[in-house]
Order: sequence, then structure tokens, then C-alpha cells
Amino acid sequence: MTPAAFCRRDFRHFNAAALVDAADGWRTHVGSGGHMMVTLGGAMSTAELGISLAELIRRGKVHAVCCTGANLEEDVFNLVAHSKYVRIREYSDLSPDDEATLLKSALNRVTDTCIPEKAAMERVEGPVLGLFRLAISKGMKATPFEFLATLLRSGVWKAHYEIDPRDAFCLRHRLIDFRAKKDSPSAFRVPLLGFPEIVPVASPAASSPPRE
Repeated sequence: MTPAAFCRRDFRHFNAAALVDAADGWRTHVGSGGHMMVTLGGAMSTAELGISLAELIRRGKVHAVCCTGANLEEDVFNLVAHSKYVRIREYSDLSPDDEATLLKSALNRVTDTCIPEKAAMERVEGPVLGLFRLAISKGMKATPFEFLATLLRSGVWKAHYEIDPRDAFCLRHRLIDFRAKKDSPSAFRVPLLGFPEIVPVASPAASSPPRE
């Protein structure tokens, strides 16, 4: 039985029925040439939403994503440090001392999942700071996603990928530069899926600042 058939058989009333109605509306909208935007809040990238979201993007079911900056960076954290993540099953029972131990171990807890500071955050931080400094020195401005997309395109973290890159939604995007006029190039364009490389990016030699 397919998931759709299961839902139609079992999800007949209340919020379950509304789910089926929403799915039918989504299918009809996209099937008639419409586009779908998904909004993400919280820490859904740490929850590995990319596994399903990236597939929806590939299949042309999602065409735009509006999300917090945390969801962008955490998608990259998971991409480069997945094996170092730690799950805390009984997270609701943690004492203040337990939380302090996690902090001293450089494990940043998001509900039941801890992001490894050194393997994830510090690995991503250096190249991002390097590109920030490069952009500032050239008087360029860009969105957080443009910076991350430029670095992902450069391959600076590719040797550190720990999951199938098909499961990282940040790698599945086509970025449209709406600010660029047709008769003049924009100050900053992302070298992603066919965009010209105005800023060639190597691996920026930037050391991470000391943490307090």
C-alpha cells in the first residue's frame, strides 16, 4: 500500500482529514503550474528535515524555502559532522549539572540532539568568516544563504561530507538574484547552478576567534 492510499483509507476525519485535503491541494496547485514555498522555523535541519525536503525540491514539489538562518547553518553542520552528533534520549530529565557537562564537552543541545561544536560549528565558521571579510573588503553585500551557497559551490567542505549530499537541502537550491538588473551585473552573484562567479572562492585561511 502506498502512503497516499494509506492516508486515504485511514485519515478520514478531523486534522487527519485536513492533512489529506492539504496534500490534494498541494498536488493540484503544483500540477497546474503553480509554485510552492515551504517555511521552516525552529531547528528542523538538526531534525534532518533535509532528507525529505531535498527530495521534494528535486521532484519539483517545492520551489522556494523561507527559513531562519539557523536552519541554513544547521543543514551544513549536519552535512559535515553528522557522525559526531550525540542524541540524549532522556533530555527532559537533565539536571543543571548534566547541562554543564554537555557545555564543557562542547556539545550544543537542541532538544534531544547535541551539535558538536568543534566538528560542526568551528569547521564551518572559518570559511564563512573568511568570505565575510573578503566581501567586506570589496564592499559587497549578500544574504546569509548567498554566502553559504558560494562556499558550498566552492567545495571547501566537500572532503568532510558525512551524509549523502542529496539529503542536504542547501545543496538543492537554485538561487535567483532578483536584485540584479538585466542591463547591469549585480555586485554579488552566487556561483550556484549556472550563475557567473564574480567572487572566486578558495578555502579562506581564517582562524576561528577564541570563544569565551
